[in-house]
Amino acid sequence: DPEKHVTIFPYSVFYVFYEQYLTIWRDTLQSLTISFAAIFIITFILMGFDIVSSCINLLIIILIVLNLGGLMYWWHITLNAVSLVNLVMAVGIAVEFCSHMTRAFSIQTGQDRIERASTALTSMGSPVLSGITL
Repeated sequence: DPEKHVTIFPYSVFYVFYEQYLTIWRDTLQSLTISFAAIFIITFILMGFDIVSSCINLLIIILIVLNLGGLMYWWHITLNAVSLVNLVMAVGIAVEFCSHMTRAFSIQTGQDRIERASTALTSMGSPVLSGITL
């Protein structure tokens, strides 16, 4: 009898947590891609439309994320919602470090790159490091 037909399916409170694994790679790639695009656009504008500094900044941040991915694999940390949030937060912290140092290097005057890098580290290194640790 069709009127008495009931659909039965298994349910558990924990199934909500397992559901995240169906789309976690797509969500990770989407979040990181949006973050990288926003980083490039904002640093390009704030660095005075300097494409080289923006590309170097973006490359360093991508390499930091790749390094974190390698460490996650090495330490057997699975990709889930918590590690995804931590990766996106790490991108923000990496921007903090890289963009300030890149900006300090680009506005320094000196005879060569070594002198400019030394002056940039002297003037901006301590505030960047103390800003993240305090």
